[in-house]
Amino acid sequence: MFSLLTLVGLFLLGASASQTPIVGLNGYRGMVLAILVFWMLNGNRVPVKFVCRSLNSRIFLILAIVWIAWGLAGCVWALDYETALKEVFDLTFNLASVFCVLFVLRSAREIAFPVLITAGWLVSFLLTASVAVWELRTGDHLFSSYLAESPDYRLESIWVMSTFGNPNNYAAYLVLCISFILMAMSLFKGMVTKSFLFSCSLLLVGLVVLTGSRGCAVAVVLIVFAVGWRRLKSLKFFFVLAVAALCLTSFLNGFDNSSYWDLTLFEKMTNIENSVEEGSFKERLGLYGNAVYMAIESYGAGVGPHQFSEYALRRDMPYIVKIPNPHSFIFEILSQYGVLVLLIFLMWVVQSVSVLLRNMRGAGSERRKLAFFSLISIGAYLVASFENSSYIPQPVNWLYLGILLSICNVLESQSYRVCSKGATIH
Repeated sequence: MFSLLTLVGLFLLGASASQTPIVGLNGYRGMVLAILVFWMLNGNRVPVKFVCRSLNSRIFLILAIVWIAWGLAGCVWALDYETALKEVFDLTFNLASVFCVLFVLRSAREIAFPVLITAGWLVSFLLTASVAVWELRTGDHLFSSYLAESPDYRLESIWVMSTFGNPNNYAAYLVLCISFILMAMSLFKGMVTKSFLFSCSLLLVGLVVLTGSRGCAVAVVLIVFAVGWRRLKSLKFFFVLAVAALCLTSFLNGFDNSSYWDLTLFEKMTNIENSVEEGSFKERLGLYGNAVYMAIESYGAGVGPHQFSEYALRRDMPYIVKIPNPHSFIFEILSQYGVLVLLIFLMWVVQSVSVLLRNMRGAGSERRKLAFFSLISIGAYLVASFENSSYIPQPVNWLYLGILLSICNVLESQSYRVCSKGATIH
């Protein structure tokens, strides 16, 4: 039970960190520090060498060491030394949280592994969904710089951002959530449990639509159909889910709201061609082009931690942009930390996919399900990484990486039996 409560606490604090930095972010860091201290004080029961028990864990450990070391080196040539050092400080805690998740899951003895890896996502989703429903009912939002920077047509429409300070950031989080909620629906038994998870999925799809994120909406549709394709008999179920979600979205918006049916608003929110003309799509391409330019100009070393915004708005960049954030985790790493860190990160992702694919063939039913939905989550993660303004500061990003690392660690171990009733270490 301690492991379950610890993971849920990490996710609750991580999901609320953007809007409640005093409580959420500091509480999150404090919990990470407490877990690490507890780990070191109980070294005999949970040896540190456990971190290196699998190839996947070893690669991530190398990534963490190189990332922090290179980040500290990057502070030397950073334009703003203070912001660079602050990001390295945040990065250290975020990377530590990945191993905290691994430690907590390894410490569990009595609670099923699938329960542990899905509980944090589910409980934090219910928290953020409650805030989103409040936004829909009142039309108010938690304070964020997004409110001051958004165009009038966006503010006049019905949308949600919950505790993430930006609708795209919330949509990215929701895309990650649905993978684990669907995993729970597949692994857990009982009509009441499945009905509850179905209701959560229904609400989640509706909230993704209300964020206005086209990329995440498409990702959710692809995830639903990928899961339905895996089991043809479930296609009808997931079709009902999609239709019901659209109906829920219409209901939440309100049929008596004239702005909901305003054609100009609809076109601005859904027409890709309009988005290109207004500069949204073109702006993203410019950001990615500038990120590559920074990597080239720095000879592959990167411009330093948190320095993308310092360079992106300069007039000598090849692309003139108005947004100071990279809007892509891949380009965020490449531009600021260079080619080496990015290559090690991609190596870890590829190795994780390899582990999951191996367990899709010839493994037990529960392991196959765990591997399949984890693969789905990686696809969702790729989409989410291109939706967030900046993904390095987001605690939820690192909690996901910790969950993925733990899953791969479990699947690489033949002595760990995964089942819906319990998780046994032999």
